[in-house]
Amino acid sequence: MKLGMPGMEGHTPKSTSQVFLQNEYNDSSCLIPLSLVLHSVRNTTHASFRIQACDLIVSFAEQLHDEAKLDRCLPYLVYMLDDPSDDVQAAALRAMTQLLTMVDTITPVNVYLFQEYILPKLKRFLRRSYVSLDDLTSSSNLLSQQNAPATRGANLNNNQKGRYVRSVFANCLPHLATSARKFYEMANLLKTQISNFEDPETENHYAINSDSLTDMNYKTLTDGFENLTVQLLTDPDPYVKTALLNNILPLCGFFGKEKTNDVILSHLITYLNDKDTQLKLSFVNSIVPISVFVGIVSLEQYILPLLAQALNEPDEMLVTNLIKAFTELAKLGLIRRRYLWDLVKLTAKLVLHPSELMRNSVLNLIVSIGNNLSVSDLYCMLYPLIRPFFQYEVTDFSWETLYVCAHKPISRAVYNMAKIWSLKTDPTLFWQRVDPSISRTCDSFGSAGLVFMKKKTTRSHGSGTHRIGSSGVEENAVVDNAEIPLSQFDVQQVEKLKIIGLNEKEMWKIATLRPYIYRVARIDDFRSSSIKNSISAVKLGDHSAQTLTSKMNVLPRSVFFNVYHRSEKYQRESNRRASVGLTFVRNSTSEGTDRLTVPNGGNDTEVATTTTATNNTLIANPADTLRVKPITATGFLIGDLPKAAPSILTNEIVFSEQSAPMTGNKLSIGSTDTVIANENGGNISRSSRSSVFSNGSDLHFHDETIHAQRITTKIKHSYNGSNPYILKFLKNMSFPPTLSDYSEFGTEMKNEMDLETLQKSDLSVDRSKTSSAGARSGSYSGLLLGRLFEHSTSVNCIVASPDHRFFITGDEFGSIRLWETSKFESNATGSSIASINLGSAITSITFMPKRYCFAVATKGGCIKVFRLSVQARPNNNTLRHSTVDLTLLRNYQVDEFDSYALLVQFSISDEKPMLAFTTPTCKLILLDIRTMEIVSTLQNNLSYGIPGCFAIDNKQSWVVIGTSKGILCLWDLSFELMLKAVKFKKTLYPIKNIKLIQGNYEVNKKKNVFVAVVGGSGESDVTVWDVSKLQPRNVLCTSSVTSTIEIYSVKDLHADPDLIDEDFMQLSLNVDWILKNKSSTALTTSIGPDGHPYLVSATPLGKIIKWNLVNPDKSQLIIGGLNNPNVQDTPVFSSTQINANLSFINERYTSNSETANGGNSFRRKAITEQQEVLKNHTDVINDLIVLKRPFEMVVSVDRSGVINVYKS
Repeated sequence: MKLGMPGMEGHTPKSTSQVFLQNEYNDSSCLIPLSLVLHSVRNTTHASFRIQACDLIVSFAEQLHDEAKLDRCLPYLVYMLDDPSDDVQAAALRAMTQLLTMVDTITPVNVYLFQEYILPKLKRFLRRSYVSLDDLTSSSNLLSQQNAPATRGANLNNNQKGRYVRSVFANCLPHLATSARKFYEMANLLKTQISNFEDPETENHYAINSDSLTDMNYKTLTDGFENLTVQLLTDPDPYVKTALLNNILPLCGFFGKEKTNDVILSHLITYLNDKDTQLKLSFVNSIVPISVFVGIVSLEQYILPLLAQALNEPDEMLVTNLIKAFTELAKLGLIRRRYLWDLVKLTAKLVLHPSELMRNSVLNLIVSIGNNLSVSDLYCMLYPLIRPFFQYEVTDFSWETLYVCAHKPISRAVYNMAKIWSLKTDPTLFWQRVDPSISRTCDSFGSAGLVFMKKKTTRSHGSGTHRIGSSGVEENAVVDNAEIPLSQFDVQQVEKLKIIGLNEKEMWKIATLRPYIYRVARIDDFRSSSIKNSISAVKLGDHSAQTLTSKMNVLPRSVFFNVYHRSEKYQRESNRRASVGLTFVRNSTSEGTDRLTVPNGGNDTEVATTTTATNNTLIANPADTLRVKPITATGFLIGDLPKAAPSILTNEIVFSEQSAPMTGNKLSIGSTDTVIANENGGNISRSSRSSVFSNGSDLHFHDETIHAQRITTKIKHSYNGSNPYILKFLKNMSFPPTLSDYSEFGTEMKNEMDLETLQKSDLSVDRSKTSSAGARSGSYSGLLLGRLFEHSTSVNCIVASPDHRFFITGDEFGSIRLWETSKFESNATGSSIASINLGSAITSITFMPKRYCFAVATKGGCIKVFRLSVQARPNNNTLRHSTVDLTLLRNYQVDEFDSYALLVQFSISDEKPMLAFTTPTCKLILLDIRTMEIVSTLQNNLSYGIPGCFAIDNKQSWVVIGTSKGILCLWDLSFELMLKAVKFKKTLYPIKNIKLIQGNYEVNKKKNVFVAVVGGSGESDVTVWDVSKLQPRNVLCTSSVTSTIEIYSVKDLHADPDLIDEDFMQLSLNVDWILKNKSSTALTTSIGPDGHPYLVSATPLGKIIKWNLVNPDKSQLIIGGLNNPNVQDTPVFSSTQINANLSFINERYTSNSETANGGNSFRRKAITEQQEVLKNHTDVINDLIVLKRPFEMVVSVDRSGVINVYKS
């Protein structure tokens, strides 16, 4: 008991020996305020005052000697047991229980305290709790209640408050029994210490002998508590029984082992048949300490058989707690070995159950049993019983190993459908039961089981078979698919199971669980029908029965919704000016004359311009003059003659990093010194660089950020009732619009990556030309199709559109260029079809899946989302003379503290269309692209380095982040928790890139989720990691890599993002560390026509390799790179399995015998080296992509601004 008075909140009163130490004087001064409380308690008018008085009595009694506790305080608490208020009765009972536990010594006067005073009061108190308050006014009713205890059930409905009092009484009874035993022991001790006692107050003389005062009748004491215990154990209210079970062990200690078996255990074993689930759960939770007390014999004869039968209960939480109880009993060694095998058979099949809690509890039981077995018993006895439920061989009996190796459970939908199937009355063979006497090696459905052993023991009257279950039939068989009989009706039901996700090869799981499902379904159905029958049996005239019927006879009702989202735009008040569109149109009727159309308030204003070969002047405003200069073509094809340089019109739009909506009144096209002014007239951006816009194309630019979009949602439902609560609930249902409801993002592509179409287009290429070109290139498969020089500085990134019709590049000067892939199929000059400048270095570009939308991040801190539309003009099959519509959809400014976005990546689903980006402040931020609001922010550990790359899975459940210090961090996006952090043990080189591997890919026949990583080891390699364990599985090594297993050993780090590691914080960059880093610089993934993934990586020396993950020997070397000593040799790729978890794919070279034996070998080598120099990059490759249209190509960009296009 804990006091709740001011100044003593949560205080537990102490016993007398703890308050008054030895030889310490006690003046009992608390008797003065106690007398005031006791005098006032009878005259209180409110029950709350008397409840406070109980706490005051206990608090004052703590400072009194034991005699004062019993003589002064106890009578007043016993008096309040007769209070009319149930709350006062409960408070007085708790206070009396606490007071008796505080007593350490007794006087001869109080030897018979329990037998003559407390027990009679408690019996009368308990009997009165079954009688209503009105019945207490009649002494005859009270007398009849005492003589007829059977009437308490009839009076229960008239006194619902008695449940609370009896529940408190059940909680206090074990403590009262313990105090009674303590008083009995103190009385026996008193008998040995003194022989005569004279009471100074009453002057009565007591002779202490075995026949008078201290002759305690222990049988009377135990009989009194036995009657009270039995009355509570048989109480019709399950809450009272539950309250007693929560503290049953002290009561068992009071009765002893023999009486516990007779009194307590005989009643407890009936609780498993009770309808109340909470009571059964309380019994299961209390069975372990009771089993320890009663011993192994009672456990095996009474408890275990009942618990085994309860495994077929429909309540999954009850079965889970039962298995946990078995686990505790096995750990304590209370279940003898000969019964463990039956226990495993009964529970092992539940590994296939859809409940995850039940599966985990079964695995814990197997682990606990295995820990107590010898090696021979483990593998000869236990392992054959559990092996059918695991996919792989088990060598380590730990929970983690068993969980990974276990067969996948059946789904919840399949499980529920199987229960319904078992209740069908149609002709069935699958659920048809057979006579157990036919064969004792088959289950009740006739399936041959796993006959392992029979446990026999010798009794005094002979020998017999002992089993945990009552039946000798093998009900725990693992059934093979070939043994499953099916009728025509069963075949129809199996087809339904397949529709909802059951694999045909997993039918054995349903057959193995067949006895369990059969019993559970029927028990559940029987209880449901019993409730319905009891409701229908109640008289219709009874108002309470009608209320009960209305509550219980509630059928589910389906309500269907029709949701309509309508999108409309309206102009913001602050931006009433129309969005500036820009169109350059060549006039076909007037040669040499162009016009620029600038929409202004809905009216098109045409300004005539004159075009010459040397100067093009476009006048959009009388006060503004924009200059356009022709530039020469910068694209060429290897092997073709130089062509005349065409006159190309430069068209460039410069965006400001400071103006969120673009509403400036000055736009420039093709100027070498372009300036854009905002609507207030100030200059906001300046660019002194030119960019190419294709000859004869039209550019329409729109800024939709100046418009606000309103989406109106109209919801209709099929509910036609009038219940106001249901109507209010339906009214509050929300259906947020999906990404498809936002019209500005466009519609989804139907075939984003049609592999059959891409395969046909790849086959349409003339293979003879490809083979001849490959012959000219020596031993390398890459054919250089084109080299593009339009970028004048480092190209930082390149990305392909979802349908591979275009790709976009971005450079250090802030220019992004749009390229058409179909041009590389012909001998056309490779040039971009559109170019814009964002005024700040481009850090990352990414395309939205299935849409022509892309996001661009700049070092100025802006993230812009554009929609692209390119259409060919009528009567044109190519896009050389096309119309380009570029629309700014979203503009997000990164917080000044976070600086800018390092890498952006889309993660799209209908419910969560997100744009993720990392910052130099070690954050991963997720934006909702519909509203550009932050959904979540993951703060990576600051000491782990800057997160330069990451990969998010398609289901948006996890993300892997790579840092500048070579650390991989795995985060759970649902809970925003860092799960794991690892690094290579001996290196700290930065992670350059991470790509999610998609398609059909397995490692060691395990289809998990994998990512490809470049960097971390300091070598020119690519590592393939298993995300579930964050361990490397494959290492793709180039010829320059020294492949040793020590380099790729992994070290686990702490996964606390807030715990700073001082060792990592003190690391700093140095020149030697940078020069020794030979990590690959670029990586991309793609899927082949067969559905298998492959990787393409680039080394610092410019070598590009296409890695085939499924068939490593089919990998290809696209280009050999600079200073390649094996330029004349043939590259060969081979795979080596290092251990069970790691394999290497190595690149090596074999000598070309024809070249080596030829007379002009030196001349041929020189020619080959010159050809390779022309094909290679002269600077570090920053990024690359794989294109599938018009055929498969690899496009790479480097630090000098060169773009190379290779045929792979």
